[in-house]
Amino acid sequence: MKSGYTKKNSLDWGIAIKKFQLDYYPEMKDIPKNDWYDQDGDEEFIPDVPYYKAYESDIEFVYQGATDTGIGNITNFLDYISRNGYNYIYDSYSKVGRQNVRYVKMSDAKMYRSGGSEYIIFKVTLKFNDPKTIITL
Repeated sequence: MKSGYTKKNSLDWGIAIKKFQLDYYPEMKDIPKNDWYDQDGDEEFIPDVPYYKAYESDIEFVYQGATDTGIGNITNFLDYISRNGYNYIYDSYSKVGRQNVRYVKMSDAKMYRSGGSEYIIFKVTLKFNDPKTIITL
């Protein structure tokens, strides 16, 4: 990781990761090819070093806190991950992370209230622009 980078945990905003799908090995980019009509198969130009496609992934979060505090905390969290450009993301369960990750959108927010507490489940789509580099803490 870059030195001087501020590590923040989603729990700082009362937000926990509910479901996190990380592609452990990315899909290769399409390689140039010719499909000659007078020959079988394709003529492919395979590079010496393979290159990989960026991908998007939906991460499901859950907020838990006092009633009427969820929207503010979620907004602050989304402001943080969207205003910093590229971010790092790390999954403490699998011990795998990625760099050059950026915010795309938030969707599917559902709010529940019970006994003075508020629960909000929502999805955030992130784009992984460096699909191969693995980071650790």
